[in-house]
Amino acid sequence: MQKSVNKRKSFKCNNKAGDCNMIKDAVKNLGKVLIILCGGIILGTVLLTVSFLLPTNQKNLEESRALLDKEAWYPAVPELGAGMYFQTFLPGVLDNSSDCIMLYTAMDDSEGSALYRAMDMYSDYSGKYSYYWHGYVSILRPLSLFFNYGEIRIINGFLQLLFILILVHFLWKAKGRAYGMLVLSSYLLLMPVALGFSLQYSWVFYITMAASMLLVIKKDLLEKNQRKLFLFLIIGMLTSYFDLLTYPLFTWGVPLILSIIVSTEKKSTMKWLKEVVCTGLMWIIGYAVMWAAKWYLATGILGRDIVKLAMDEVFLRAGVEDQAVWNTRWSAMTVNWKHYDYKIYMLIIFSWLIYYVCKSIIRWGRSDTRYASLLLISVSPFVWYGVLANHTEIHHLFTYRIWGISILAVFSGFILATEGEKKAFLWKGMLQRCVVWACVGIVTVLLLFLSKEETFIHNGECDSRRILLENGVTLKTEFMPENADITQINICIFTESTQGSYKIRLWHDDEILDERDIPMEKVKDNSFFPIDVDWCLKTDEVYLISITPQGGDADSYVVAALVEETLMPEFGYQFVVGEKEEAGQIIAGVNYRYYKFPAGKTLVFKWMTWCLVCFMLFIPLWGKISRRWKAII
Repeated sequence: MQKSVNKRKSFKCNNKAGDCNMIKDAVKNLGKVLIILCGGIILGTVLLTVSFLLPTNQKNLEESRALLDKEAWYPAVPELGAGMYFQTFLPGVLDNSSDCIMLYTAMDDSEGSALYRAMDMYSDYSGKYSYYWHGYVSILRPLSLFFNYGEIRIINGFLQLLFILILVHFLWKAKGRAYGMLVLSSYLLLMPVALGFSLQYSWVFYITMAASMLLVIKKDLLEKNQRKLFLFLIIGMLTSYFDLLTYPLFTWGVPLILSIIVSTEKKSTMKWLKEVVCTGLMWIIGYAVMWAAKWYLATGILGRDIVKLAMDEVFLRAGVEDQAVWNTRWSAMTVNWKHYDYKIYMLIIFSWLIYYVCKSIIRWGRSDTRYASLLLISVSPFVWYGVLANHTEIHHLFTYRIWGISILAVFSGFILATEGEKKAFLWKGMLQRCVVWACVGIVTVLLLFLSKEETFIHNGECDSRRILLENGVTLKTEFMPENADITQINICIFTESTQGSYKIRLWHDDEILDERDIPMEKVKDNSFFPIDVDWCLKTDEVYLISITPQGGDADSYVVAALVEETLMPEFGYQFVVGEKEEAGQIIAGVNYRYYKFPAGKTLVFKWMTWCLVCFMLFIPLWGKISRRWKAII
């Protein structure tokens, strides 16, 4: 009896000791996180301050300016002539506008102490840009003493090639040829020529490559004492410090995928999922705290409310105010994915799909606890595009690269799934595999038939005139949709009013089908105003759209096309303002979604998309299917 009591006491003591150790470890780790965060903030501030103590080379600035002026803001490689390709889906569009911000900021010679300028980040090109760290200044300012923009591009391209070759070498050595080729393929999908020519795109690349090399070369060291978590905290901080919101999630997703691939530890599915979640949280903490620290430091040193300015920008980019509907979130995803409708990209992706199918026919599939973690990483871009819908839809020319995380994760799953035992040639096994892949192919074709096409039709390029719309006066125009499913209506309205609203209504036979109140303050800086809707209308019916300004403190206008201009068939050729009829048509746009079987290259691209989605979901099942076949055969 006494022994039993002693055992219970001993068990309780051990439990208490274990709880105490867990608490101590948690406090210790929290202390390390705080030290890293504070150290990074201090070091970042010091580096920028010291860089502004350096002189500038105005000759290099003038030569850089001349080169950028020659190329314009958004040229495209490999042609690299003067051009404005901002709205295109070419994958090689350069962001020379942001490179101008970087060069002018790094080479600024305005007055003030070095610390003040490090927080203010003023340039003649962009004015005050205080809510970003602009950590690249600590590198570009010393470089600009010796090199102009063209020479820095040459150095940049060489260093990027060196980085990727080093990573491929060590990954090939650690895991084999397939993984080395996979990383090289992922690099090609980033459009290397554009990366080398654009400083804007380079910082995320360097952070990603450096972190990936550490995780591949020093994998055993980083697995100990939760060092990997602290590394991702630092990665998040570096991303916030150097990047101007290009494709930042890349610095988390790619290193984590490679870390999972090269790991020799045996972990359960839940432990792998826990690692994905924990590294993601640490990256977010590093990114968010580092960024917020700049806002508060700048507010204190500059004497301006940088925090409010930054928060307004965050809410705008997240689309919180007026873009928070699902249609816009989905549009951000699809717009970014359209960049992969490119021959070279499609060739790379299809090569990997064919490789996987052929390899799976001659090898048994295997179960692997890492599948679920790779699947979770592959859906992270969906979350990013959904949260930052406004930013990613507008700046898709570089944010499309975030999809590279999904592609790399899916391809990594392909290779893992085909590393099983090599199967001796048997017609029965081969036939079974072919049947399965035929079923998967049929599913992708069905999805291809059932997927909807999106088309935006507008008359915004017509010569136009202003129509004054007084408070309480209603404009009505006929609306005859060409397709039933409508996701967005754009109306060209503008005002200087900071009060009041526009009441937008959809009518059918004197019945109001939809009604929206658009604050005039939101319309002020965006005259071609998008209204996200979810209308399912009849194509053989005539509807009315009405616009009524209410409570404004300044004149309101609706923009209409000139009478002789080519008009949209959706809207009537005249409209009514109050009691007065006006000839012409309001400037507007309509976004349709409808079933349409694609043709040509678009057909191939869409089929490739559905293949990737189906294969991504199918990979975790392949091992189980193969094991059952193996037992039967």
